[in-house]
Amino acid sequence: MTYTEILTDAWNQADDTVRPFLWNDVEWISYLNAVLDELCIRTQLLIDSIDTDICSISVTSLSSTYPLSDKIVNVLDVWNDSDNLPLDLYNVSQLNAYNQAWRAWTSTAPAIYALDDTSGYITFVPKPTESCTIKLRVVRTVKDPAATNNLTSSPEIPLKYHKFLRDGILYNAYNKNDAETRDPAKIAFYKGEWEKSIDMIYQAEKRYQHVERVISPNYGNL
Repeated sequence: MTYTEILTDAWNQADDTVRPFLWNDVEWISYLNAVLDELCIRTQLLIDSIDTDICSISVTSLSSTYPLSDKIVNVLDVWNDSDNLPLDLYNVSQLNAYNQAWRAWTSTAPAIYALDDTSGYITFVPKPTESCTIKLRVVRTVKDPAATNNLTSSPEIPLKYHKFLRDGILYNAYNKNDAETRDPAKIAFYKGEWEKSIDMIYQAEKRYQHVERVISPNYGNL
């Protein structure tokens, strides 16, 4: 479904067909984007390791701290692109306990990363003396949210989940702080439906992402 089709589905359900409309286009778009963000955050639906704008950091010599994209919900894995070796996650308390001079450490390449040294940034330890590219695997939100100039495009989430967005949009719509739109009964109903959809999608993605896989040992020729 395109953004327009998703919004039209919600608009038709709200039966807001008589002028002046109870909700304007900007409000409908904001509700859709709020719902997409909530869905991605609560279900960890979008996992990405290939988008260079979000998942690739060009590290320069003796520079250790870099901003993370505001689309990132959670960092899952970090590795050096030159050798594919993973970096270990430490928090600042652990680094301080080990050696309070850790910020002065240098090496040819980082071996550790911290996410709590500066909010919204990733810090590499030791400071690299050579340039390198660090790759990330992350949970993120939708890269291109709905806007007035892209409503013919579709959200990145799987198509099978598009139809569930309507309940979240309508929950937000009826929660508008306006005497003509605020409806406690409809708020309760659509919030309940939206919560059920969130839980269903979370469970479905959890099963998909965390299937137990065991590689059988190779016994050779017995």
